[in-house]
Amino acid sequence: MAEAFNCPNCGAQVEYTGDQATMTCTFCNSIIQVPKELVRAARHQAEAPADAQSAARWIDPVRDAAADASSAQAAAKWTKWIVIAVIVLFVVPSCIGFGGTILGVIASIFGGFAAILAPFFVSH
Repeated sequence: MAEAFNCPNCGAQVEYTGDQATMTCTFCNSIIQVPKELVRAARHQAEAPADAQSAARWIDPVRDAAADASSAQAAAKWTKWIVIAVIVLFVVPSCIGFGGTILGVIASIFGGFAAILAPFFVSH
């Protein structure tokens, strides 16, 4: 089943029939990213059962979007817990054990930077 979308470089309408993430525009010969929805639908279609009723249940973009959103929320939740664990397990004992010496201060600064930078290292 061919799906059509516009080339982001030249604006021409191109037909997508494969399951690859990139393709070459037949008009301007540039390599373009295929929209994720089309790639996902094509891959699901290739794996879907042959009969129409089963295929309709197999391809469900709403359920796929909900699964993506819930995995992003779970990743954000785990990131918070990892930052808290690092602070509790490493920074606090270092500060207490060294009585506020330079090493304890450095560990506290590192923990602060870890908490600030953690959101940038989570894939969404």
